[in-house]
Formats: sequence, C-alpha cells, structure tokens
Amino acid sequence: MPPECDPGTPGACDDGDRCTVDSCAGADGCRHERLGYDAIAASLAPSLDLQACSGQRIPPAIGRLMKQARKLVERAAHARRPKRAEDLVRRALGKLSTAVRTVQRAGRRRLSPDCAGALAAIVGDARAETACLLRPALASPALTAPTGRE
Repeated sequence: MPPECDPGTPGACDDGDRCTVDSCAGADGCRHERLGYDAIAASLAPSLDLQACSGQRIPPAIGRLMKQARKLVERAAHARRPKRAEDLVRRALGKLSTAVRTVQRAGRRRLSPDCAGALAAIVGDARAETACLLRPALASPALTAPTGRE
C-alpha cells in the first residue's frame, strides 16, 4: 500500500519526472499519471503575450511552428497505427526544434535577453513534454527483448 500524503502540501508527490502529472489522493497515496496527447497538445497552445516581451516584436514563425506542432500531436492522438503516431510526434519535435533555433536567433538579434529567455523556456518545455510521448515506445517489448548476444 502506498504511503499516505497530505493533499495540501505542494510538491508532496513530485516524482521528478516531467512526463507525469503528480497528485495526492490522500489515504490512497500519490498518483503519477503519464502525460497524454491532450495535455501535451494543450501545452503547445501557450500565449506568447509575455510581460518580458512587452513592446517587442516576437517572430511570427515561433507561434506558427508551435501551432503546427500542436496539430501534429493532435493527429498523432488519433492515429490508428503506433508507428504513424510516432512519426507524427517526431515531426512535431522537429517543428519545436526549429522554434527553439528561431528563438535563439531572435535573442541574438532583436529580442531582449529576458524576452528570449521567457520564450526559450516555453518552447523548450513544450519540446521536452512532447518528447514524453516517445518514451513508452522505448520500453516496448520489441526494443527490450533479449537479442541472444551478450
């Protein structure tokens, strides 16, 4: 039986894994639910209207790339074949990697360091969470089965 936790204590159930949503169920103990497609798609629709960027022109490509990544993740959620879903997630990660590079370029050229840092955090977190969708595939029996070679 899992140890009890106090639902009012912030971080009481944090397992340190960004790929889970941690919660306290009181006497039932901590819960660690894997991030799913819906949660990740929602994280790909952030507002880029940041206080740190007030009065600065954020490159429109960043928002466009985030939107494209979100649509790819939404398509992956409804893919009938796991391989197709994985391909769509990998394409979404490519879009987010491009968004990261776009933020870095803009930070060197026209955005304040605070604005570039805030945007980089949003895009970087979205990329890391999207990568969580690939983690279950790494533990599939086909990839972890013994090969007979030692």
